[in-house]
Amino acid sequence: MANYRKSFNFRNGVQVDNDNFVVNANGLVGIGTSIPTEFLDVYGTAKITGLTTTTTLYADTSEIKDLTVSGGALVSGAMTATTYFGSASGLTDIYAIAVDGWVVDSGNSFISTSFSVGVSTSGGDAYIQVGTGSKIDSYGNASYLGIVTATSFNGDLNATNLSGTISNDRLPSSISVSTVTAPTIIGNLTGIADTAVNISSTSNITVNSVNSGFSTAGISTVYDTLHVVGNTGIGTLEPNAQVHIRKSGISSIQLTSDGTNPSTITFGRDVNETVNNAQIRFGNTNISYPLSTDESLDIINYDAGNLNFYLNPGGSGTGDFNWISPSLSRMMILTSSGNLGINSINPSDKLSVQGNVYISGVATVGNSFTVNDLNVSSDLILEGKLGVSTNSTPSSYDLQVGGNPSTEGVGITSSGNVVTSGDITASGDITASGFVASSGNIIASGDLSVTNISANEISLSGGISGTQLNVSGIVTANQINASSYGDINSSGNLSINNVNSIGIVTANQLNASGISGIIDYGDINSSGNLSINNVNSIGIVTANQLDVNDYGTIYTSDDVSNVRNINSTGIITASEVKVNSGYGLTSGTADGISNGLDVLEFEVDDTGTNLVLTVAGIGSVTLALT
Repeated sequence: MANYRKSFNFRNGVQVDNDNFVVNANGLVGIGTSIPTEFLDVYGTAKITGLTTTTTLYADTSEIKDLTVSGGALVSGAMTATTYFGSASGLTDIYAIAVDGWVVDSGNSFISTSFSVGVSTSGGDAYIQVGTGSKIDSYGNASYLGIVTATSFNGDLNATNLSGTISNDRLPSSISVSTVTAPTIIGNLTGIADTAVNISSTSNITVNSVNSGFSTAGISTVYDTLHVVGNTGIGTLEPNAQVHIRKSGISSIQLTSDGTNPSTITFGRDVNETVNNAQIRFGNTNISYPLSTDESLDIINYDAGNLNFYLNPGGSGTGDFNWISPSLSRMMILTSSGNLGINSINPSDKLSVQGNVYISGVATVGNSFTVNDLNVSSDLILEGKLGVSTNSTPSSYDLQVGGNPSTEGVGITSSGNVVTSGDITASGDITASGFVASSGNIIASGDLSVTNISANEISLSGGISGTQLNVSGIVTANQINASSYGDINSSGNLSINNVNSIGIVTANQLNASGISGIIDYGDINSSGNLSINNVNSIGIVTANQLDVNDYGTIYTSDDVSNVRNINSTGIITASEVKVNSGYGLTSGTADGISNGLDVLEFEVDDTGTNLVLTVAGIGSVTLALT
């Protein structure tokens, strides 16, 4: 068909080759269709070589070399293009755009690429890089030069890969994580760390409060409260108690209070530390405890029970309780056998004291009591026997000094008897209601009043009175009284002022004279017998019977009177000799009887019935002996 440069006006339409080209009366052009519905309705493939500009483009399938869309593009099928230009901000329901390097899975669930992705940058050294401040590598490492803001964080955060400091204003008020790994965490961690395990032994944990089921840590600093539900093991993974410390070296627990504050350990059954509790504390200065100071150690039982110290209870052993002084010497020891030693290292008795003992009150001993030196400032009451300077308990005496009192000691019985092998010396009186026996001497400046006495020698400035007086030596006293028909016996001398005896007076020599040079005209009186070697009296000699043996002498400046018998183998010298009626005067082989001026001789005649008395210069007299 030739080319026409003319205008056509088809009012009623035009049709070419039936349906190939139709222009209907409404001006709608149909190509490949006789019923066009649009101004240009192409039924089939259309190819446009040049630029096509349209307000709205509808196509079932279109292949366009270059497409520029200023409005919206609605594609119900697939759109394939070599290159897309422009903004895709208005695109919706886009699952993926596949080009070289991008892969969309068959289910349109994800898009992937093996190349690096850069956003707002033309290049970079990370798999995903946004500008120059945010990078993510293939290992998951991310670096951000700016601020990271997120509503939540899940997964592990390895703090060893963090550098720098995250300031507080970059962190939210609360962080909820499942696992935190970091060399140092500064700030508050709130919550329950149920999975806080495998903490490095070199880690330092500084917290105000820790609630933990189990944790392994290096140094932990708790400023407020540490709450552990189960057992806490320090140096052990298998604690046997609420707190269990184990170490291959030295294990220790130390409590230190700064300043003048006390350090206290309280354990028991009540939250009130002074009720149903026990307490160990140091440095308490509360005035309610008068002996506690800032240098004192107190052990307290805040209940009414005992304070017990056990050494291997139910077992065996030989351990001791020891009290050590600052010089590291042992002040006191309580052995496993129950022996208490004060200043004694190895006590062999129940109480051993090395040094002096002062007792201001009453000391009661129920059995034997042995001491080296005893100083009592008050009363001493013994229910048993007392032995002094002896290694054995007295048997016959309640008080025994030294060995056997008969040979080397002193013994006193509870009935009042005194037995001594040595001297008895007193600056005052000696009074006993029982028996006093001494193989030594009895010396006193006062009186001696006893029931019975036996001594080697008695020397008194006062008198002697008693029921029975036995002396093997010399008796020197102002007065001797033996009452109740008692005897006065001495194998030595009796040197006294007055001798009064209802019983027998026996002595080697009896002198009744003044004491210390004073002439007291002492008398010798006995309702019993006087049996002596020599009798010297300035006063009167009165006796039931007077016997002077071994050529002894009876000398008196006064009378020898009121006697029944006078028997003397020696000389009788007196102012007057009186023999009771019916009794005799005998001087066997003696020189006679003298009154101090003349000599009186007497002898029995050959018949044996008469006594011849001869006074020199005066004459003689014969007395019938009947």
